[in-house]
Amino acid sequence: MRPQETLLLVDDDRHVLSSMAEWLREQGYKTDTAGSLAEGLAATAAFLADEAGMAGPSGTDAPGSDGDDGRAPAVRGRREG
Repeated sequence: MRPQETLLLVDDDRHVLSSMAEWLREQGYKTDTAGSLAEGLAATAAFLADEAGMAGPSGTDAPGSDGDDGRAPAVRGRREG
C-alpha cells in the first residue's frame, strides 16, 4: 500500500489524463486531476492555502476581476512565458 499523498495530474487531453489517473489509482496512488495549467495552478494554490491554514481565493480570480489572480505568491512571482 502506498502512502496516501495525492498526485496532481495536469493535461489538456482528457483521455490521457483519465487513463493516467486510472492507472495510478490501480497502482495504489490517490490522484487529483486538472484539465489545464490554470486549473492545476488553482488546485495547487488551494492545496497550499489549506495546508497553511489560510483561506483560499474569494472570487478575485473570476474572469474580468481586478486584483489578485488567486495563485500562491511563489507561483505568481515566476516569470510567465
